[in-house]
Amino acid sequence: MRPFGGEIFNNAKFRAKVMEELALGCHKPELANKAFLTGSLSLIDAYLNIPMLEFLNYAHLDDEIKTALLFQEGFLGELLSIATEMNHVMNTEKTLKYLEKKPCFSMEELYEACHKALVFIEETS
Repeated sequence: MRPFGGEIFNNAKFRAKVMEELALGCHKPELANKAFLTGSLSLIDAYLNIPMLEFLNYAHLDDEIKTALLFQEGFLGELLSIATEMNHVMNTEKTLKYLEKKPCFSMEELYEACHKALVFIEETS
């Protein structure tokens, strides 16, 4: 395993679980699996040490996932952006202000999603 492989996997698992939980919180259960997959793949470029675009050229994924991974656009892209922010929160106040603009889930649901993600990491490590 690469020197930081475990950390990369844990960060990807955190993002995946947060995204899945937020998709469910936004009443989009049909996107929960795509959200989880998007979060899971969000650090594959770092793990493989190749550009994301190069990975995506060989991966058979739908355009919504590719757009989220490359540009953090669309619903999945927004969830990825939020999961990434919560994964690397340095300025909690700034992050919370940014997240207040997301209407489909409450702050309590966001905290619950992060908590579930941390439990998920523990259970799968």
